[in-house]
Amino acid sequence: MHIVPQRLLALPFVNKITSKDLACILHKTLKTPLQKRESYLATHVFSIVLQGEQHLTTFDGERKSIKAGQWGFIPRGVYTISDLIPQKKGTFENITCFITDELVNEFLRHFYTLIRKKHWPECTIMTHQASQSINLFAQGLLQVFPHELPQHLPFVHNKLMELLHLLHIEKTTGDFPMFLRSLNRGKPKNIKQLMEQHFDLPLKIDDYAQLSGRTPTAFRRDFKEAFNTTPRRWLRERKLEKAFELLSNLKANVTETALDVGYENISYFIQIFRNKYDIYPQDLIRQERRKRFLD
Repeated sequence: MHIVPQRLLALPFVNKITSKDLACILHKTLKTPLQKRESYLATHVFSIVLQGEQHLTTFDGERKSIKAGQWGFIPRGVYTISDLIPQKKGTFENITCFITDELVNEFLRHFYTLIRKKHWPECTIMTHQASQSINLFAQGLLQVFPHELPQHLPFVHNKLMELLHLLHIEKTTGDFPMFLRSLNRGKPKNIKQLMEQHFDLPLKIDDYAQLSGRTPTAFRRDFKEAFNTTPRRWLRERKLEKAFELLSNLKANVTETALDVGYENISYFIQIFRNKYDIYPQDLIRQERRKRFLD
């Protein structure tokens, strides 16, 4: 699981054009496919594909493809599985812009009187063919700024604000300010369904709250009503139950099991597993192997 944009910056196929904290603009190029990359989006994301194709699947099953010459806008707080597919005998290339809530709210202040009484149908990802103005914006980033810009807020702020205004004047986007406003007013998701499907992700409680469309306080309150326990206790028990099942059925080793149930710290996983079941994970595997050998 990758929390983006933070963990993207260290990847070899990512070139940072400019950034300031979570607001940044990246240029990606790779020659081989990168598939089933799980990510949790800490900001809104705008991706324009220049070569190849990008496939996105959200945690609730929504699927979208962004082909060369198209762009996609994905809201923050979304868990996605992404495939980056180079063109045949070629390259995958895109520009990715990470846009914070602060930038969106500043942009929306210009349109408050126009959007406050409107409604936008619920959706997660917006995709469209890139217009000439959007293509020129992308090419300008590559040609005018071929090297990393200084990490000062005005550079990032001005370019991302320019992008939002370009998307607003696009004919294909409809009422783009209303779309942005709807991202902060989405209907809360069913907590039981959400947690049963995604309890094994390496996320914090606040991350689950955002995925559910709630504040952390409201999430803890609604979770207690749904499960009659705290999120932390429920997650620990549910993860360990799945881990015990995987190990008992010899479906994975200790490291694979820990990662499968959302624990990136293997030592911590071994410790809490031992505390709950009074046996170390590796000893459980040996025990199950002996049983099957004797049978």
